[in-house]
Amino acid sequence: MKSRLELSRLIIKGEEYQRTFLLNSSLIIIKGDGFSGKSLLLKLIVYCLGGKPELIDLSVQKELDEFCNEVYLEFSISEQIYTVKRDLKTDKNLINIFLCSFEEYNDYSPWKKDSDDANDFFAKELQISLHSILKRKAGSKDLIKEKISFRDVMRYMFINQGELGTINFLKNNNTFVSGKNKEVFKIINDLLIPDLEQISEEIQITQNEINEKEKVKSGLENYLENKEANVLIQLVDLKETYSKQIQNLVNEKTELIEMKKDKQSNIFLELKNDVSKFDSLINEKEQYVSKIKLSIMNKLTLQADYNEEKMKLTATLEAMKKIKISSHSERCPLCHSIVVIKEDVNSSEDIEIAIRQIDNKLETLKKLLDKEKLILIETQQVISKIEEKKQIYQSALMEYKKNMEIPYLSEIESYNSLIKDITEERNKVNSLIDIHHEIEVHTKALKKLKDNLDVLVKKKNELQNAAKREKDILQKINTRYRQLMYRFNFQDIQADSCYISTDNYLPYYSGISVLKHTSGCLLLCMEIAYIGAILELNAEEKENCHPGLLMIDTVSNNIGTNSEVKDSVDPETYNEIFSYIVELSESNQLIIVDNTPPKIEKEHISYNFRRVKKGEALKGFINFEYNEMVQADIESKLDYQEVESENAN
Repeated sequence: MKSRLELSRLIIKGEEYQRTFLLNSSLIIIKGDGFSGKSLLLKLIVYCLGGKPELIDLSVQKELDEFCNEVYLEFSISEQIYTVKRDLKTDKNLINIFLCSFEEYNDYSPWKKDSDDANDFFAKELQISLHSILKRKAGSKDLIKEKISFRDVMRYMFINQGELGTINFLKNNNTFVSGKNKEVFKIINDLLIPDLEQISEEIQITQNEINEKEKVKSGLENYLENKEANVLIQLVDLKETYSKQIQNLVNEKTELIEMKKDKQSNIFLELKNDVSKFDSLINEKEQYVSKIKLSIMNKLTLQADYNEEKMKLTATLEAMKKIKISSHSERCPLCHSIVVIKEDVNSSEDIEIAIRQIDNKLETLKKLLDKEKLILIETQQVISKIEEKKQIYQSALMEYKKNMEIPYLSEIESYNSLIKDITEERNKVNSLIDIHHEIEVHTKALKKLKDNLDVLVKKKNELQNAAKREKDILQKINTRYRQLMYRFNFQDIQADSCYISTDNYLPYYSGISVLKHTSGCLLLCMEIAYIGAILELNAEEKENCHPGLLMIDTVSNNIGTNSEVKDSVDPETYNEIFSYIVELSESNQLIIVDNTPPKIEKEHISYNFRRVKKGEALKGFINFEYNEMVQADIESKLDYQEVESENAN
């Protein structure tokens, strides 16, 4: 079964700002002024889907830097909802993936992955089989393995404004990544012809994973049954009950303490906390001292080994220099003739090089030892100073302790004991709820594995027809490509002139590659026809694995819509392109950025960003009219006023 990626919403969030962009439509149009943040929305989607950390440059995106710290993307794959959280300022390489909606993500533990691991995760969830290719190493005849990643697939999902209508299409100006485009085309159109033995191995591996997950799932279900905790809703209700009991006890304890709290008890508690902090700090520093001492000891041992090795080499070198080997001779034990020993002139040079290398190592080791010894002395001095401060605070603490009484100490201890007991019970319930969630994860994973197994078995059965499929697929995609070029008012669509090459799987027109044409109008139409043909075929072919998402930025960029300008798209063709985009959105999710798109009759989501003058309120990607934090605060106040009004009545 084909997996599709369907975006639901993008959320940007800061300490005092939050905005949600709904994406739950098959067609989203982002229009407006230049420099208003239209392209940023697409880049943040790519960023959440495993884009490289440097994709979002906050030195350029100043409003985003000022008001936002995090970005969230909610989407679904085969009815499973995911929420991705990614920081914009710290730990930018870390991606948190939650198996839930945005509202629920605080109740779930995320998968924490770096951007490379996240790319592998997204590819696996979308059932896109990635692999490595052999590529020639720069400046060498050697071949190295280079992995195809989900980022490479993204080039067929996100067409940046610097690529659309130019020879930089699919980043073909970047030789480090463009060499993988041919392989990605084959992957998303299911043109790979794998080895039968390899498929059999994958089937066995997948079956082993299914068996293992079923075993784990069965064990978890048996555990819940033994604990009489099969019903999740009952556990959730019990957890809520415990939480309310704990909160009530905390409130009662707080009220009891507040009754007798005064300045003296505050000082006592502060002193006690300070002493505790000093203890923690001393412990931390002492652990660091132990670590430094161990490091010094290891380096001293290494230094001794180096000195011993140097001494042996030096002795050997001195012996070689004092004894002239060529002046000695040996007598053959068989024929009693004299055998002259030839001196190896390179031996002494090799030993001298080895001695110099050891000297360099000893010098480096000495510097490291001196540095660590200095750190050790400084840390021990810091510990002494902290201990002196701690003694002063302890003396003051003892004085306060002599002259004060803790109010209701026995009652507070009783509250603490009750809170502790109920918290432990709630933690047990939480553990059972987590097991339910884990079973749910295993159930969904099993479904995907079984779907993968079905696909692999089917591929194994159809392997003999793989070569015929490649010919059929290319014929179908070429037919669509030519039809679209004709629709965009280009007449030269003969098979030998207008085609997708079997050598590099790139589009050609008039027998010339998309990488060589110079007309912006022609390039735009070739590229949209090419991507459109891939998506059209993807909707029909069950084995093709394009995720069904296409983001284009910007359709009219660098070309315009004035037919009098050289290489521009005339209004008729421009409108025809948008008509085709609307048609394409019937079976795919399309997000289109353009400054002034034509009127679209189909129901869609539209965002209109405006650039404002300095000092005016922001109206673009950052717009405080849509600040959900302010709206939530207003609604909360209104609810409070309604409650007060009801109480008064």
